[in-house]
Amino acid sequence: MVESKLAAEMEVSLEDLAVKPYRDVIAYPGPDDINVRSRIDQLDKLGVERIVFTGSSSINGLSVLGKGCVGIVVEGELKDETRVALKIRRTDANRPSMISEAQLHRKANAEGVAPSLLGESTDVLSMRLVRGSTLPAWTSGLSGRNDRVVSILRQLLEQCFTLDRIWLDHGELSHAHKNVLVTSEYPVIIDFESASLKRKPNNLTSIIQYLFIAGRVSRILREITSCDNEKNLIESLTRYKRSMTRDEFENVLSVLGL
Repeated sequence: MVESKLAAEMEVSLEDLAVKPYRDVIAYPGPDDINVRSRIDQLDKLGVERIVFTGSSSINGLSVLGKGCVGIVVEGELKDETRVALKIRRTDANRPSMISEAQLHRKANAEGVAPSLLGESTDVLSMRLVRGSTLPAWTSGLSGRNDRVVSILRQLLEQCFTLDRIWLDHGELSHAHKNVLVTSEYPVIIDFESASLKRKPNNLTSIIQYLFIAGRVSRILREITSCDNEKNLIESLTRYKRSMTRDEFENVLSVLGL
């Protein structure tokens, strides 16, 4: 995971994270000596050499990749110099650990969805770093329909269909500007903290509502795909929701002109 706009990097070794202002990030928002030390130890066991403070969000003047309700996302560097995205649990998070999210993330990975999860601990997820744009940033640079645009949209919808098929509901794709990144060649669904196997999946319908009906990018994408019949689209989604079959999915793509 990574934001599209990156600030100047500041690299800090693990041991230096124990002091302010860095401890305020790794044990946000309530750092104490115990949870700061625990997080440093977990990072070390995951092979992290240093934290790289960069990104478009900030905490106490330090740049980070993302700041959510459950975790803070920072860039890290492993001992072999591989750059990774690290999601560190907030001290006030509404869950005791990151293990459940890791399990759902790995289930998505098994189907080729989401950044590769490289390791996890009680308070940290280590993932492949994806440098990409948010959907609003990506669509703002589009000038018309072309094979690459069609390919990225089809890949994103295919990933959502895959999640529906394995009954894994992401839970936040109606806010896809926060949960999808687009590289030059492919889209990546990120952040499975609200995911569940216990409710009927709504991934495809949520992403289509965002992309083509009610989201901030819908006007641009409707023009690009020539999808000008919202009634037909909603009817095709209704049929899809009843069965979630490949045939009904292909029908939705046909209505979208994809």
